[in-house]
Amino acid sequence: MSVKKVCDLFEDFEKSDLYPKAFFSNETGAIAALGAKRHFDHLPKGLDEEVFGGFGFFEGAHFFSPQKILRSDPLSLSPSSYDLPKRIGESELFPFSQYKKGIERVVNSPIKKVVIARTKIVEYDRPLNPYDIMRHLPTKGSTLFGFMWNDREAFIGATPEVLYTRSGEEIATMALAGTRPLGETQKQDLLNSKKDMDEFLCVKEWLHETLSQVATGITASPIGVKETPFVQHLISHFKGKLSATDEALIRTLHPTPALGGLPRKEALEMIRDIEPFERGWYGAPVGFAGPDDAQFFVAIRSAMIDGPTLQPFAGGGIVDGSIPETEWEETNHKLKLWDFL
Repeated sequence: MSVKKVCDLFEDFEKSDLYPKAFFSNETGAIAALGAKRHFDHLPKGLDEEVFGGFGFFEGAHFFSPQKILRSDPLSLSPSSYDLPKRIGESELFPFSQYKKGIERVVNSPIKKVVIARTKIVEYDRPLNPYDIMRHLPTKGSTLFGFMWNDREAFIGATPEVLYTRSGEEIATMALAGTRPLGETQKQDLLNSKKDMDEFLCVKEWLHETLSQVATGITASPIGVKETPFVQHLISHFKGKLSATDEALIRTLHPTPALGGLPRKEALEMIRDIEPFERGWYGAPVGFAGPDDAQFFVAIRSAMIDGPTLQPFAGGGIVDGSIPETEWEETNHKLKLWDFL
């Protein structure tokens, strides 16, 4: 394992010609993985080394044990003098007229909550540089992450949601739901909104009940508000002691009601039926695990890059009383993360 200074870790990550690559950075520190010694289609049990990767939202997984690992203290990336590419086209893969019908279908169903996402394809006049885009991403209250599969394809984002972290057997996770734009008035509106509070309590109660299957000594913090670069959410932190494997914990938690819905089975069936695109790794667990610790994040506020195209994703929880126009505007606020492009 290599330990790098804060200033050059990301530069070394960018310049390396070892693929695949993975990168995570938040207030606890930064870590980069370069190249692969071995690939896995699952999260291995009984780990004696760290592996990096993620799961598909509905199915599949890809992990690799890296040839080289770089670490640093928390870092702050400064936007480079990158000459931003010119946007030459954009197409919604889930137009509002179709999206509205999907929302109305959920509202008129007996299902308690369904998280409906949308995405679009944005075309530029030349191939995108994922490293420079990562430098520009606002990361307040978020984990910056990136997977580079080759010199053309990448999956990047800045997610506010931690699926879980583990130190030894001690785990921490969070319930996160409800959304408003930033601002004190909006914050109070969020805290006093019956719809958002009901949605949040649905997630919190589910998380406590679900964690009890794979952990003991579970505690939860009072409800608070988490601010991200453009929006804020209701949040409660959970702690406990893991009594199962990392993969068992992930498969128990994913997808949470914040990304799937409740009841889980019925919500996922409706998502597959309504959304006219593949989620891929959007909203799915991405991270790394080793014998002593693990960190996995929910890949929201994320986008796929393929040469000159960007495919950003955003979603929202649909419950009784949801209004299509309001939900569409909420996803627009989440997509603002990419407005600098």
